[in-house]
Amino acid sequence: GRKLQKSTTKDIYMYCQKGNYTDKAECNGIHEDRKMLQEKVLDVLKTMGTALSDAAVKKVPHPEDAEKNPETILAELQKQLQKMPFEKRQLYEKYRTGEITREKFIEMQSQYQEKCESLERQATVLETEIQEKRREQKEKNKVADELRTISDLNQYDAEIIGQIVEKVLVYDEGRIELVMKCQDAYEQVFREKAD
Repeated sequence: GRKLQKSTTKDIYMYCQKGNYTDKAECNGIHEDRKMLQEKVLDVLKTMGTALSDAAVKKVPHPEDAEKNPETILAELQKQLQKMPFEKRQLYEKYRTGEITREKFIEMQSQYQEKCESLERQATVLETEIQEKRREQKEKNKVADELRTISDLNQYDAEIIGQIVEKVLVYDEGRIELVMKCQDAYEQVFREKAD
């Protein structure tokens, strides 16, 4: 959990200062060539970009998905809601002309009101779902754009990588772990890729 220090020698390496003071420190074994670590970080990011683009190519939309699309369902609900005032006027006309009794009119009006409220609730839920999906898609696009930017790099660029990577955790034997600035978005994108 400590920040690694850069050596002042000709061949620059990264080390944990605590290792200088305590022989039993877990970080005592960390003595990694800086250039090699940078290359590993760049390789990991490029591999992530390749994996993501491969998954995007393989993902083919299923024809049934269009029917289940929340935006399609919402549009249908909105059409039904637009028809409701017309149906209400028809109901009233039937009552006014004597086609239905007052009791039947009240019963049907109550059913009409319940149907309206149900459609409005469903529409609200779908609108929230659509907004969430748009937000998620925006984050996915950002992840894809960031990884596309990295794939164009030929060498480690601290400024560009620093916009994407929060920190690089270094363990002994050269193992590394990247903590992304938009960690949740990256986890979601790669979780979906695994599915």
